[in-house]
Amino acid sequence: MAMMAVPIGVLGGYLVLKTRNVWGSVVVHMITMVSMVLDIFVIPQLLFRP
Repeated sequence: MAMMAVPIGVLGGYLVLKTRNVWGSVVVHMITMVSMVLDIFVIPQLLFRP
């Protein structure tokens, strides 16, 4: 998990430094969380549907 969290945190920190807006980092984290939820629940249903 740390290997995935470090690049996300670095990208979020870079966005905050460049834009002076914390919500950019929040959006990056939300996109990552949504993609993980889709990866866990939706994609297996599409692949292993009887």
